Amino acid sequence: MSAWQLLPSWVWPAFVLASVAFLFVRGLVKANYEAFLEVEQERDEERRKREELEAKFTTNQKRTDFKALLTIGMARRATAS
Repeated sequence: MSAWQLLPSWVWPAFVLASVAFLFVRGLVKANYEAFLEVEQERDEERRKREELEAKFTTNQKRTDFKALLTIGMARRATAS
């Protein structure tokens, strides 16, 4: 007599059904996690691009401000002479 013969007849189908359900749910979780990672990568890429643009804007703004100061300084120097 084997161990499976000692169990009720519904145990074997229940075990198979539970295994299939587990594999199905595992696949759903894996697909959801992969989609989540893709969205996170896109978000990180957008954040990186935004930071680069902000840095360029800041650099351009500083350059523009510096040129304006030089222009004002040159104008004052020309009027002082």
